[in-house]
Amino acid sequence: MNSSMFNKSNATSSIGENIYHYLRKGIIELKLKPGDSLSAKNIAEQLEVSRSPVRDSIIKLGKEGLVDIVAQSGTTVSKIDLDRVAEEQFIRFSLEEKVMMLFIEKSSSREISKLEELMEMQKANLEKKEYNTFLNYDDEFHSVFFETANKQMSWELIVSMSGHYRRLRLITLWDLEIAEDVMKQHYDLLKFIKEKNIDMARKTVQEHTMRIFAQKDFMVKKYPTFFKEKNDEIDLFNNFKR
Repeated sequence: MNSSMFNKSNATSSIGENIYHYLRKGIIELKLKPGDSLSAKNIAEQLEVSRSPVRDSIIKLGKEGLVDIVAQSGTTVSKIDLDRVAEEQFIRFSLEEKVMMLFIEKSSSREISKLEELMEMQKANLEKKEYNTFLNYDDEFHSVFFETANKQMSWELIVSMSGHYRRLRLITLWDLEIAEDVMKQHYDLLKFIKEKNIDMARKTVQEHTMRIFAQKDFMVKKYPTFFKEKNDEIDLFNNFKR
């Protein structure tokens, strides 16, 4: 990112906010990989800013669980914590399930057209293997439900608390078969929305948000250095499914 973007005269928000969003974006898009070292000094030099807003941003990311700050040992990008993924996913499913009912009641042809447009954008980016852009359109697709139901605060809560879940979603998309399955579920969901079939729409939302349970073991085996080691993580996932 060009350092001029962190100049107050060119930014609509503070330098600190810009640095925070820059680092957070790098983490959730896996440009900064789990376990990577973070140096406030190096980041400040790279962005041509003082260390103070960089340190503040790192502390904020630490509170979100996206970086690990260990005294006298340094700061690293946190590894994906499957316990936390389960909690973040639980919050998302619990809210989205309720919102889906409101969306079906309130939605019009305008919202349906928006969903169709976003699905085309997802499809195009999947074909180009632009997985981060695909996920951005995926999130925008789901945000339409919350906006239409007038529950934007709930969506903002989901986004702000889903850093670990988002990274796992991205990793799963590196498998083409899984990515294509995501698209199929969106097409199914849109079909049930058009039919005003609340029960099937809710079931599809559940299957869509919980698909990650069936994929996590494969991803941990394929990318072991990305994940936090913990003996009891599997029980938490299995308990949630029950």
